[in-house]
Amino acid sequence: MQSAILRLDAHCITKKVTEEEKGPEAEKPEDDGCLTFLSLTYIHATCHQVVYHAFKLLSSARRRYRCLRSRKSKHDCLVHLQEPTGYSSLKTINRHLASATEKKHPRKRGCRPVLNAEDIRVLKELWFAMDQPCGKRFCSMLPEWLPFWESQHPPLSSASKARLLRASSATLDRALRPFRVVSCRAGCAGSLTALKSQIPLVDSRRRIQQEGYLYTDTVAHCGESTRGSFVWTLTLTDDLTQWTSNRAVWNKGQYETRRALDYLFRRLPLMVRGLHTDNGSELINHHLQRYLKEKHKRCEVTRSRPMHKNDNARAEEKNRHKVRELIGYDRLENDVCVRLLNTIYRASNELNNHFTACLRLMSKRREGVKVIKFYDKARTPCQRVMEVMKEGKRKESLKRHHESLNPFVLKEQIENGLRKLYDDINNGKAKAEMEDDNEEKTLEK
Repeated sequence: MQSAILRLDAHCITKKVTEEEKGPEAEKPEDDGCLTFLSLTYIHATCHQVVYHAFKLLSSARRRYRCLRSRKSKHDCLVHLQEPTGYSSLKTINRHLASATEKKHPRKRGCRPVLNAEDIRVLKELWFAMDQPCGKRFCSMLPEWLPFWESQHPPLSSASKARLLRASSATLDRALRPFRVVSCRAGCAGSLTALKSQIPLVDSRRRIQQEGYLYTDTVAHCGESTRGSFVWTLTLTDDLTQWTSNRAVWNKGQYETRRALDYLFRRLPLMVRGLHTDNGSELINHHLQRYLKEKHKRCEVTRSRPMHKNDNARAEEKNRHKVRELIGYDRLENDVCVRLLNTIYRASNELNNHFTACLRLMSKRREGVKVIKFYDKARTPCQRVMEVMKEGKRKESLKRHHESLNPFVLKEQIENGLRKLYDDINNGKAKAEMEDDNEEKTLEK
């Protein structure tokens, strides 16, 4: 600010000194934008006085200008300041003076508060008594509740009562904002949305180079209708080794799904490093997330993008090859089918993981309308697991278990289980048809 005022007064002082040296009748020198040696010496000698008088001049002009109301008076003030300052507008003076005249307590923008502290205290008591309604409801309920509140408390003054009844719904919301609970209610629909926001999204372009990253999905054995209760199959597959396991559950509740995942995790030959799911509530819930944090602390949980089934392509393709081609599309609405399906899946998991070779997609390239896909060498999931596992007890245990299996025995166990399952399905259909016939005969009678 001082440098700005010095520049302002240096021009005036130079002009005054030049006139005193040359005289009133002397020709004025051309202004080359530089100060003479005499003017610089004079400014250095009277620096403090110049700053003091310039500061007083600008401060008084600013106060006088703010008190004026008419445009003519403001114009006359500006014209009066043009000669001593050399500026043509008071705005420039205010800009230089603003840094030295900052307000200690700047006034907040907007209207002044309508309610005082005592009014807010009364509103808080009434609001909690009304079970914390929204501002619009609270505004309409306040005239009816206020007389009852006054009957149990000291009466309010007429001014305070008028302020409370005159306050709008937005004013009431602003006054009660500090007392609102920020956290959402336990068990509401928003809690699942908040949980989803904590789980990162992963698309289909991710390439896994380490074993233990699992993809999971559920398959509905509902037939042509999803109404009522029926059997579901939980599919779990490893991205790198293609190790796949299935487990049947009754419905797809959070507890049953967690039990099925725990059963499959305990029988995996790999350490669980990550779990990728879709956006279904059977796999994204607080019950399952708590289990993963307690039992598998290093597990990285991710989810697919909504409405992008290809993000979970590893599990989706296993749903078709390992579940639909084996069980079919019939409706399994008897809870006995869960036990029969798990008997089939125990043998099917062993057969697929130890004796069924599979290909893993490595990359693909588009040439015009054709997509060329590149796969690795066909190997069984057990062979892939043996390649990535380190020497130790788990690897030796897996080798001994593999040597004890017979693919033909496993195949026979699967066939026997499917025969019992379809017999149960057909008996259930026969019973349903008999019940329908009995109902029709009853209606005819």
